[in-house]
Amino acid sequence: MDKEINKEIEKNKEFKGKKELLKSIPGVGKVLSNTLVLELPELGKISNKEVSALVGLAPVNKDSGYFKEKRKIFGERPKVRKSIYSYLNSYTI
Repeated sequence: MDKEINKEIEKNKEFKGKKELLKSIPGVGKVLSNTLVLELPELGKISNKEVSALVGLAPVNKDSGYFKEKRKIFGERPKVRKSIYSYLNSYTI
């Protein structure tokens, strides 16, 4: 399956360029770069704040008037979030 995914990315100039740029980041390998390229096509087109909210990396408040709720993390792209967390857990500075 990885070979098929890589073939599809190689066919698309935009995906190929994004993948090469992502892989230039220390510690980012083919799994994370493939996930970001395929599951997050907005990358590079929207702001970093919008990306973090879309993926579910930014805590979101649900406050209303006097009611204050604990901030929660959620988003539409759990595969991307899991890949990023795996990257962060394996990468040491």
